[in-house]
Amino acid sequence: MIEPMHNQFWLSLVMADKMSMDVLLKLMSEYNTDFASLQGELPSIQRKSDGVYSKYAKFEAIRDATTPIISKHGFSIMQDFIGSSDDLYMQTIVKHKNGYFEEFKCPVIYDEKIKDSQKVGGLKTYYKRYTYVTILGISTPDEDLDDIPSSSKNDTSTATFVDDMCPLCNGQLQQRDGKFGPFIGCSNYKTTGCKFIKK
Repeated sequence: MIEPMHNQFWLSLVMADKMSMDVLLKLMSEYNTDFASLQGELPSIQRKSDGVYSKYAKFEAIRDATTPIISKHGFSIMQDFIGSSDDLYMQTIVKHKNGYFEEFKCPVIYDEKIKDSQKVGGLKTYYKRYTYVTILGISTPDEDLDDIPSSSKNDTSTATFVDDMCPLCNGQLQQRDGKFGPFIGCSNYKTTGCKFIKK
């Protein structure tokens, strides 16, 4: 689940009398107007075959197709891991030309046993792609299975139901073993495409 974090910083400026609420509202309005225009121009990204089997559109292809449109509307996007291995997040900052920005963080399911730098790099790319596509509202043809971090997405034999319901669709939550360690996800991910996951 991606959490917006922007209000803390901006409201602290208003509370410290470093910015008026009117100025903040003007910046937010410009940001929102330009962001809506940006989203209206974003394409649906198709998976391309380049000789390497892939279940989804590559992050590089998504970024290359969207960066000119993002820049045209006065935005830039920065992403990186923040936190520690036991409290790790993918931070995404969407900055507007007027200086206003919104920050998002997504909890990362991380297994400390992963020491291989290639696997860590793959994990970083995976979460960059997931947050980038979700925040911008980009559609990809593989969205239904795209963000379920499981090594065997069609196999439910490792799933154990837990005593909680999904906050997004009210489906039954289940604990699963994924590619990057255990996680809890919605059992409706195959039927409705529900994308709720948590550590």
